[in-house]
Parts: sequence; C-alpha cells; structure tokens
Amino acid sequence: MFSDTLRQRMGWLHAWVGFIAGLLLVVIFSCGALTSFDTEITRWMQPELARDPSPNISEAGMNTAIDEVAQMQARGFIPLIILPSIRDPFLRVVHYDGTSFIGPVIDPSSGALRTRRVTYGGTFFYVFHHGLFLPKPWGSIPTEIAALMLLVTLGAGVIIQLKRLLPNFLLFRRQGPWVRSWTDAHILVGVLLIPFMAMMAYTGASIHAMRLFPSMPHNKVHEAKKPAMPPQAPLEAPEISRLLHQAEGVFGKGKVGFITFTQKDIRYFRNDMASTVITRDAFIAPLPTGDVRLERHQADIANVKGWLAGLHYARWARYPFRFLYFTGGLAGSWMMSAGLVIFLMKRRSANGHRSSFRLGEAATLAVTTALPLAMLAYLASSRVLPGGMVKSCHVETSIFFSVWIIAIAAASLDVFRGRSMTAWRRQLIAIALAGLAIPVLDFSTREIAWHEASRIYLTVDFIAAILGLLALGGARRLKS
Repeated sequence: MFSDTLRQRMGWLHAWVGFIAGLLLVVIFSCGALTSFDTEITRWMQPELARDPSPNISEAGMNTAIDEVAQMQARGFIPLIILPSIRDPFLRVVHYDGTSFIGPVIDPSSGALRTRRVTYGGTFFYVFHHGLFLPKPWGSIPTEIAALMLLVTLGAGVIIQLKRLLPNFLLFRRQGPWVRSWTDAHILVGVLLIPFMAMMAYTGASIHAMRLFPSMPHNKVHEAKKPAMPPQAPLEAPEISRLLHQAEGVFGKGKVGFITFTQKDIRYFRNDMASTVITRDAFIAPLPTGDVRLERHQADIANVKGWLAGLHYARWARYPFRFLYFTGGLAGSWMMSAGLVIFLMKRRSANGHRSSFRLGEAATLAVTTALPLAMLAYLASSRVLPGGMVKSCHVETSIFFSVWIIAIAAASLDVFRGRSMTAWRRQLIAIALAGLAIPVLDFSTREIAWHEASRIYLTVDFIAAILGLLALGGARRLKS
C-alpha cells in the first residue's frame, strides 16, 4: 500500500520527531497519569486527614466555613467554599494564589478545623502537566505543540508498521537482543494505546487551541479584575444551607461543587463530576433577598470545549474508569520512554562517543529516571516537613525541583564520563530506595493506625512501593 521510500521517510520522521517531542511527552504523560488522582494525592499529602469524616454538612461546619471566608475577605482574597464530594469528603475554604486553590480544611459534620497545612498536592502535577509550572501562556504553548507532534509521530508509526502490523503486534521476542525486545514491547504497547493517546493529544491541544491559533473564533469574556469585597449583607449559615438545598434541587443531590460570594449575590456552581461536559452553570441567589435564577451556558462553542475538557480530564469518572486513565497515562509514558531508549540503542555504536549523543542520553535520563525520583521526593516532603509549617507548598515544590536538578546533574556527570550504564543503575537504585521509603514514612508519621486510615493512603503507599520494586528489578538486570 505504501512504498518502501515512504516508509523510510516516515521512519526518519517517527524517530526524530518522536525523540524531540518524547522528551517533553514523557513528562506530560507521567504528570497526567498522576493528575487522574490529583484530589486524592492532595489529601494524602495532608496526613491530618487520614480519618474519613461524615460528609454531611452541619450548621457547625458551615459556621466554621463562613468564619474562614470572612477572614480571607478581610485579607483581600476571593474565597470559595468547596463542598464535600465522593473523592474528597471534607469542607475546604480556599483562595487562588496564582498556582492552585489553597486554604484550611474543615470537618463538615463537627465544624472542627482539621488542618491549616497548605500543600499544592496533586494540583502540582496538574499544573506541571499542562503548563510546566511556568507563567501563562509560556508553559501551555510547548505542551500543546508537543501534543500536535505526538499526533504526527503516531501517524508516522502507523505507516511504518501498517504492512506488518498484525504480525508485529503479536510478536514479542523477550529473549532476543535488547534492541529487538524493546522495539517489540514499544510496538505492542503503542498499538494498544493509539486510540487513547490520539484522544488525549487531540483534546489536550483543542482545549487551549486559542493560544496557538489566536485568530480562531471563540467566546472569550474579558473581565476587569476587581478587589475582593465582602457581601453587603452578613452571611448566615442557615441561609447558605437553605440555598444549597435549593441548588441541589436544580443540579441534583451532591452535584453542587463550590460556592462563591460577591457583594450582591451567592453563587452555587455545578460540580465537574456531575456530567461529562464541564460547564460553569450557576445557581445565583441575590443578597440580602431576591429572586434566585439559574445561569447556564448557551449551546455554542463553549459547550464543545466543555465536552472536550470533560473527555480529557475525566472528572466525571468513577474510580475504576479513572484507574484506566491512570494506567493509560503510565503506559503511554513508558512507551515513549522505550522509544527514547530505542533511539539511543540504535545509534550508540556509531555515535556513542559524540557529545551530542551523550547530551541526548542525559536528557533521556532526566525525564525517564530523574523525574520519577523528584516526584517521590515531592510526596515524601509532606512527611518530613514540620506539621506546623502552614505554607509548606512552596518548600515542597522547591524540594521537587532541587532533587530533579541534582539527579540530572549526577546522571549527566556519569554520562559525559562515559559511564552510561552506571548512571542508569544509580538512578534506578535511587528510585527504588525512595519508592520503598514512602510507606515507611507514611506509617511512621501518621497519628492513627494503618487500618484506620482511608484507603487512599494505602493505595498511594502501595503504588510507590511497586515503583520502587520495579526500579530495583531494573537495576539488578542492568548489573547482570
């Protein structure tokens, strides 16, 4: 169907575009996988929340939340009350600090303040996934270009393998040469993931397409930033709870996500988990009294964007489906990491002595081994920092970037000294130690027994330990 010349050209395109984009895509897919459980990771990084509360909001819980709202408004912040949900049964009063929504956590039934520890938690991985933790829009543009390059790489890969797609898909030579084994595994996982990766690349690029194509039509509302002002009428818990019940009558029980306050009204927004389409439908109650109204998005391009965002983020998904997204993200990250390794293996004998090759290998180590090590260090930081450190979020992110830079520097030093295998082994051993240390740190620093804690804590500990064991196995195989 396709000539050999075309396949050769597609092979060159797949290799070079795949390697250049793959260095960034490994980061995007790794962080994207963790973003599937960003809310759960945030809770894990607040060990004070290990015990599950009753998700029912009492008047005491709402009174505590209103007090926190008033304190934030007095400091010039614009507060939100995030209501309990299936994924997070706590009441949170937060404000946006330029990176994430942060604030104290309240027990919704007793009204007790559970913690003031501020962590970016899983939101850090979400921000890194779509914006590389850089100022807007400079972080989003490279990720969107990488998504487009992924589509090109997938298309070139399909053309290369189309002639023998089924035989190659069913073939896995585990006992063959390393290059052959890695290529077989790369093809096997890649073919299985084509629908998932194409969908994620397309929806991810489409959500922020206006950054790449600013002239395209869209409904962008320009709003002047106004200073935070408290409502004209004092907030009262019974009234806010009564209006919440009315909003649930419109959106459904448990489908109100958060509450915002302006000088003139209170707004109850629909939860992103309520539908596959992400919208900002709001139930609006004027202050002090007035006719409530429902504000919906019209059937225009905003709904298309909301549908694409819902498909990409999958916030509506229950845990089994969310775990499929998580697994797909990790498998995609591994598949692209394998592609990077294959690229290096095929060129090592001819170009291994070149500085450009060693730079490429150092960059590959930076995203395939140094990044997971930094992620584990980020998680561990929540257990080694003092509990009384309220603004621990900035220290946690500093630990992440510090460990990442140190790991990259150590790997690069070995690579440029001609000790590539030593660099890979040392990085894998460091990942193994960090992964196996996570459960130990968690069990030894929590105030309640392991069997009394939420399953979220055990799940994160288990996954970290599995990663550590896999890294240990890889290090032993490299040594042999």
